[in-house]
Amino acid sequence: MKEDEEIIVGKEPPILFLKLKQFLKSRNGKILLIVLGIFVLAILVLIYNLLWLNNKPENPKTVTWTPRSITKTPTPTPTPQLVANPYNGAYVEPEMAERRAVAVMIENHPDARPQFGLSLADIVYEMVTEGGITRFLAIFATNDPAKVGPVRSARTSFLSWVLEYDAAYAHVGGSADALENIKVMGIKDLDQFSNASAYWRDTSRKVAIEHTMYTNVGKLRQLFTHKKWSPERAAFEPWQFSDDISLSERPESQEEIIPYENEYLVRWVYQKNENAYLRKNVNQNAIDASTNKEILAKNVVVLKMRTTQIVNSAGKKVAKVETTGKGKGYILQNGKKLEITWQKEAVNKRLKLLLADNSEVRFVRGLIWIAILPI
Repeated sequence: MKEDEEIIVGKEPPILFLKLKQFLKSRNGKILLIVLGIFVLAILVLIYNLLWLNNKPENPKTVTWTPRSITKTPTPTPTPQLVANPYNGAYVEPEMAERRAVAVMIENHPDARPQFGLSLADIVYEMVTEGGITRFLAIFATNDPAKVGPVRSARTSFLSWVLEYDAAYAHVGGSADALENIKVMGIKDLDQFSNASAYWRDTSRKVAIEHTMYTNVGKLRQLFTHKKWSPERAAFEPWQFSDDISLSERPESQEEIIPYENEYLVRWVYQKNENAYLRKNVNQNAIDASTNKEILAKNVVVLKMRTTQIVNSAGKKVAKVETTGKGKGYILQNGKKLEITWQKEAVNKRLKLLLADNSEVRFVRGLIWIAILPI
C-alpha cells in the first residue's frame, strides 16, 4: 500500500443529522428540549388522571379505625349459702345460725301493750307470773331489734328456758330467789341494774314508770366482749323442722283459745295465705310496735304444767311452774291441732315434744310460740 493512500473506517454522518446536533447544542435547541419535556410530562399526568377517574368507585367507603374497648367483667359476689338456724329452723346466713341467744324478759300488762320486738324473736315463751298475769321470755338469736320491751323483772320459773340455750338473760332486777338462782345456775346475767348502758326509759308513754323500760339487743350483745363471753352459741340439740305445706293443703280456718284469766286470754286465729296464726289479746289483734304489724306465729305450742302459788322472800304470792318432768299439751301448725307429750329431764336439759306415735314434733320454719297453761 502507498504511504499517501487514505484509510476509510466508515461512512460520513448525514448533513441533516449534523445540523440537528448542532442546533440542539445551541441556546434555542436547549429551550426546545425543555419545552418538549414539559409537554410530555403534562401528557403523562393527563393520561394518569383520566385512567384514575375512570376506575374510581362511585361511593368510596371511608375506613375509620376505632380502638377496641376492653371492658373487664366484674367478678360476681357469691350469694351466701343459707342454712336452717337451730332455734326455729328459718333460713339465715351461716354466721347468724351460730350466734348466742339473748333472752329478754318482757311484760304483758295491758299498759305495756303494744310491746316492741316480740314478732322478731325466734322463740317466745309465755307463762303466768302472779295474780294470773302472764309474762314473756323472748329468745333473740337471728335478729337484733333496736327496741325491745317493756323489760321487767326476772322470775325463777323462766330460768329453765334460758338454760336450754345458755342464753344471756336481760331483765330489770327480780325476785330474791330468782336473782340467787341466776348466780347459782351460772346464767349469763344482763340485769339492767349492772348494765344500764343498754337500757333506757321511754317517758313519752303516759303509763306508770314500771312499764317504760326498754333495751336494744345489739347493745346487749356488745356487752359480751367486756364480760368475756363467747358470741357463739353453746351446743344444744336442735328441734326438727319442716317447710310450709302447699296452699291447696291448708284448711280455710281454725281458731284456738288459750284460757288465761281476764285480759290475758289469748285467741290464735289461723291465716291460710300465710300458713300462720294471728295472735289476739281477747278480741284485739296483737301488734308489734317495732314493725306496726300483727304478730303471726308459725307454730303455737300449749303445754300443761303443774303450777302452784308460793310466797316469795318479799312476802308476795308468785307462781311456781314445774318445768321439768313430763306432761300433756298440743301444737297448732298448718291449720291443725295435734296432741303431744312434753318431756324435760332437768332445768338445763332440752324440752322434747313428742307426737302420738312417739316421733318428735317437726316445727314449721319460723316463729315458735310456747304457752304454758297452769294445771
